Amino acid sequence: MSFSEKELQNYIWDNRENFFNLINIPEEVESYSDLSWKCETWQLLYNGFIKQYMNSFGLLSQMELFGVEVSLPKHEQSDIRSDLIGHIPEEGSIVICELKKNKLTERQAYTELLAYANSVRGSFSPMGRQDVLLILISPMQERIVQEATINTILYDRNRVIALIPEGDDLESLRFNLWIPNPDEFKVITDSSFAPNNFEVVKMCWEDNTGVWSPSDKEVGPDSEMINRLNHVALYASQKMEEYGINGFVFCTQDYPAIRTQLGLENSIVVSGINPYRAAKTKLLFENGTDIKTASTIDCFEISLYNLFPSLRNERNRAVNDSVNYWGEMELGWSNNLWRIITDVLDTVTMSVPSRPLHSDHGGMTWSDYLSSSSEDKYCFKYDIILTGLLREVYESYVRTVYKETDEITLNKFVDKGLLEKNLIDNLFSQKHVRRFLDKMVPQYCPSKKEDEALEFSNIEFHPNAFTEPDEEIDDDLRDILDSV
Repeated sequence: MSFSEKELQNYIWDNRENFFNLINIPEEVESYSDLSWKCETWQLLYNGFIKQYMNSFGLLSQMELFGVEVSLPKHEQSDIRSDLIGHIPEEGSIVICELKKNKLTERQAYTELLAYANSVRGSFSPMGRQDVLLILISPMQERIVQEATINTILYDRNRVIALIPEGDDLESLRFNLWIPNPDEFKVITDSSFAPNNFEVVKMCWEDNTGVWSPSDKEVGPDSEMINRLNHVALYASQKMEEYGINGFVFCTQDYPAIRTQLGLENSIVVSGINPYRAAKTKLLFENGTDIKTASTIDCFEISLYNLFPSLRNERNRAVNDSVNYWGEMELGWSNNLWRIITDVLDTVTMSVPSRPLHSDHGGMTWSDYLSSSSEDKYCFKYDIILTGLLREVYESYVRTVYKETDEITLNKFVDKGLLEKNLIDNLFSQKHVRRFLDKMVPQYCPSKKEDEALEFSNIEFHPNAFTEPDEEIDDDLRDILDSV
């Protein structure tokens, strides 16, 4: 391109009333329109992303730009300036546009975009994330920028559109809409939804007042008690959304027959995807490891050097060789779940001050929880409420099944107990949500052929790893890891 970023900025500003006409409208964006109840999780995730992305793109036809090279509000001396700023009249949202002409500068884009977006939200507080539309115009050649675009839409709930400039000069300038590769969503689902990535915390409490469970230990709960426990789970789910945790929550109550044996009959179970385990799984997947093997390798065994190579330098290496901070962060993350669960119980039991709260707690993975009869089998399990990405994917799955399945097949599913007659009854059902959680768990690594040998040559393990034998890793794998 023969023009500079400044010239590109001025050109768009001078042609602001005609900007949308400079964009090559894609005739068809690849999506999976023929999905059925047999669809895969990554397809649901990709379709949901594309739907949201294209809805944001459609707003550009209404965009009105009203500023060029605008400094941060209240910070006129700031080096961070939005290249272009505008709004969407029909919904009152603000548009922030950042220009990066080449791949050498596009890495800086999100630092500037998000800083400006946060400043704008602060000026119009309380403004939500959906009230700001971010436009990035850049080559989109850097993988880190592509991943940042996907992640900020999926996890941060930001609205972002990426446009790629093309043309030798300004007269031939056009913009193409950047569309992510569907394979990226396979990696996200396979690495995030592995069963051992789901951290579970459970807290139990006793009730002799008849508020949460019957005073008579031989009687089951009434509808008012069940609703009250469901409200506890709903309250906890709101806290989880506030923390940005992707997971689920539900309450349980021991069966009357065993209530007197265990003592603490009421429980709340909170589960979330541990991001440090998910990152570890993704790293291993990208290097050809299947899910079974990845689950046997602990975060304390993987070096943080794999993600942050500059930690190897002389100033950082001594500190990081002595302590594996990847493992430390993975271990400490569960404290977020404990804070939520403790805060929820402290709040919901305040109305019964005459008796102190007797409670107990424990932590495990979702796989461990399901395999424990004492934890999951002998109890009433009430509404399960999904949060974050899990909620969105499951809602998309249920909607797809009801929309794309013919009436005769749907009735067969209902008769066999695979679906409820009314869609809403599936959204909080223990049976149906658990079946979906089992369905969404990845069983293999798509980039790896079954007959290929495991390769760990690109993985750097922590110096303190494998100081004691791990019986869960078979001998052949142990030999490979020891040779790294």
